[in-house]
Amino acid sequence: MLSTYFFYATGHQPTLSSIQWDAAFVGTGGKFSTHAVPAFLIIVNTFASQLWFGLTLPLLLLSPFTFAVMFPSLVRREEMREEMDRGELMLYEKEGLFHNALFSLSSKFVLLGALRVFSCMAAAAIHSRHLMVWKIFAPKLIFECLSLLVSMIGVLMGFMLVLRVTKAIKVLMQSLDEDN
Repeated sequence: MLSTYFFYATGHQPTLSSIQWDAAFVGTGGKFSTHAVPAFLIIVNTFASQLWFGLTLPLLLLSPFTFAVMFPSLVRREEMREEMDRGELMLYEKEGLFHNALFSLSSKFVLLGALRVFSCMAAAAIHSRHLMVWKIFAPKLIFECLSLLVSMIGVLMGFMLVLRVTKAIKVLMQSLDEDN
């Protein structure tokens, strides 16, 4: 998954000693009455890629329409070509199918993250007597659990954003139909 790649590409490691604590003071004076704002800034710094990929997950459902416009030779059948020419408006017309596909895609994404957490749990359980269990396996499990939580928040935000946009499109289309 690209979110894991970008986690490591931004210089992070799944160890407690490599947390970038300086992120808590970026863009602020550093004087807070609570620890909520610095904690939020550190979590966003550490798990920005998971949040971003969860939030932009619905764009995967829009990509076939984009590729059909950019590369029309990819669309082989004539009936598919007519649907692709309608673009994203087809998603409005088949709203139930679109929401089902989005829910399925979101569920698969979260399930893949849960599988990663389960793999880390299994590795920590198997290596429970290992000398480096608290140095390697436990922090990796903690980071994977937090990564799954942040990914789920991003997926939920993306799902709610799509629901809001489709509702706004529905209102717009109804107002256009009333004008005609």
